[in-house]
Amino acid sequence: MPYFSSTLFVVVLVVSVLITLTGYFLLVRSLFPGFALRAEVAWTRRPWLSVLLGVPVLLGLVIVSFVLLNAPSAPLRIVGFAAVGLGLGFVFAGTSGLAARIGRGLSSPTDAGREWARTLRGGMVLEISMVLPVLGWFLIAPIAVIGGAGAAFRALFKPKKDVAALPLPTAAAPLVAAEAVPARSEKAA
Repeated sequence: MPYFSSTLFVVVLVVSVLITLTGYFLLVRSLFPGFALRAEVAWTRRPWLSVLLGVPVLLGLVIVSFVLLNAPSAPLRIVGFAAVGLGLGFVFAGTSGLAARIGRGLSSPTDAGREWARTLRGGMVLEISMVLPVLGWFLIAPIAVIGGAGAAFRALFKPKKDVAALPLPTAAAPLVAAEAVPARSEKAA
């Protein structure tokens, strides 16, 4: 039993981080709905571009934060702590687009007018999948974080008119374009 308290600490820490991430996804969705929608569109239209673009964006954020945190001046180190916080916020704001995209795939007819419910559902699924040993730790979590940086960067520079005219999946057909699937008639059934 000597390791029980350490194990309990780690479990509580992981659960707390996951609950905090869910809250952050909902915060981004409520305070910056346009940004969250553009990040979701970035994940929907070209997810691999978000991941590939996320590598240099994340690398740049890490280098700037590292340089500022190791600066000889105390005020610059304080700016470095702020840069770390802003960088994490930026990356997880882009990851909220992935949570919204997953939630759109899990949408329900009762979600009409409740986009936050989709984000909540998708965020919970994303976070639970990140906890999965090996696959979640070394594949899903890194792709979500790196792609979140890329999606956030793309969401900053995506014109709002392009997003407004963009047909997104609906609750009736979350993963398949409605025009691509022929309608099933009553006579055929």
